[in-house]
Amino acid sequence: CAFEFVKMGWKVRLFEKDSVPGGMVKTKKYKNYYYDTGPHIYHTYDQNTVKYWKENFPGILKEKHFFCKNVKGDKLYDYPLSWESIEKFPEEIKDKIKKELEEVKNSDLIKKAKNYKEYVTGLVGPTLQQMFFEKYPEKLWKIPTTEISANWAPKRVQFRDKYEAFFYDQWCGVAKGGAGVIPEILAKKIKDLGGEIYFNHEIIGLTTNNNVISKVYKTLSFYKPSKYDKKRKGAYNNMYCPNNPDSMHTRRDHAIRPRKYTNNHIPHFRQK
Repeated sequence: CAFEFVKMGWKVRLFEKDSVPGGMVKTKKYKNYYYDTGPHIYHTYDQNTVKYWKENFPGILKEKHFFCKNVKGDKLYDYPLSWESIEKFPEEIKDKIKKELEEVKNSDLIKKAKNYKEYVTGLVGPTLQQMFFEKYPEKLWKIPTTEISANWAPKRVQFRDKYEAFFYDQWCGVAKGGAGVIPEILAKKIKDLGGEIYFNHEIIGLTTNNNVISKVYKTLSFYKPSKYDKKRKGAYNNMYCPNNPDSMHTRRDHAIRPRKYTNNHIPHFRQK
C-alpha cells in the first residue's frame, strides 16, 4: 500500500515495529541455510498480479511448480495430503487413518463444524487433524484451532486424490535470495520515491477526528536483529529512523522504563 500511495504522489510515512521491512515476510540464515518466515511461494490465479510482480521485481522471481513436504520428527510427509501419500505412512497408523477417512466421507461433520478443528476433523479424521492441523495453525495464528472460524479452513486445508505440486493450477514463483528480498526491494523503492520509513517504531494508539487520523502514538521497540539481519541492513541503512523535525520521537532512556502510566505521566509515548 505504501508503495502505491507514494507512486501517486502522496506523502508517505511508514512505521515498522521491526528493524527490517516485511513484517512476517523475512529470510533468515541459520549456519549455512537460509529459511523463510511467512510466505514461501508467491502464487496467484490472477494474471494482472503476475504482470505486477514481473514489472516490479524483474529477474527476482523464479517461476515453476513446487512440491512440498511436512516434517514430523525425522520423517518427511507429502503435503498437501492425499490418498496416494497415505500409502507411504508407517504401517502402525496407516490402517487407522484409512478407516477414519472412510468414516468421515459418509458423515456430516463438515456441515456441523463450529470451528476450524471440527471442520478439519470432518475432512480428514482425528489422527491427521492432530498430526498436521493443530499445533502449526496455533503457532502461526496464536489462538487455539477451537477458536478459529470453520470458514477459515476450506481454502487452507485440502485432501487430494494424488500427490502433486502445492499450487498445481496457479502461477507460482519463489524469490531468489528468499521471500524477504521482496519487501527489501519495496522498501528501497518507497525511499527512492520520497517516502519515509521508520524502523523500530511500534504504533500503540491513534487519535482520530471525523474518521481522519490526527495523531499517532508510537514507541521505540527493541527488536534484536540477527547476524543475518545486520548483514542485509546495508541495503536500506539510510532508511533507519532519522531525527525528523516533523515528527517527535521516543527517547531511548525513557523507553526502557517499566510500562506503568497515569493520565499525567506517559514517559515514552510521543505524538507525531
